[in-house]
Amino acid sequence: MMYCEETHLLRQSTDSSVTFLQEQHAKTLQGLHGEIQKLQKKCARLTFELTMAGGTTTEGKGSTDFSEQEKALKVSQEAVITLKSQVDTLNEQNALLNHEVVSLVRKTENKLKEKDEIINTLHLQLEDKSNTVAQLVNKLHQ
Repeated sequence: MMYCEETHLLRQSTDSSVTFLQEQHAKTLQGLHGEIQKLQKKCARLTFELTMAGGTTTEGKGSTDFSEQEKALKVSQEAVITLKSQVDTLNEQNALLNHEVVSLVRKTENKLKEKDEIINTLHLQLEDKSNTVAQLVNKLHQ
């Protein structure tokens, strides 16, 4: 009976760990997707501004603004690439964790089955011995 409780607690612990990891992964992905969208909008805005600035002037302050906007656009594009890479990495980690959890659940279920079989066997042996004792006590009293 003690083994069943231990495996049950192990399963509960594993389930809660998986749930926690999935929630954290979802929050992280949501934040990264939000950041990607924000940077993509900024990139689009900067591209538009760059296009507009490029069409109107190429001298003086306009040229400086153009260069700054171009740098900001590159930084935004690099940030988007970095965030996409982080999302891919987190997705890979999530897949590995899910595989590990499935493996742990299977192992736990197998251990539970084994322990249940042992308990059932011991229970049957106990019943047989109890019957034998009862028969012997009966013969003794006759």
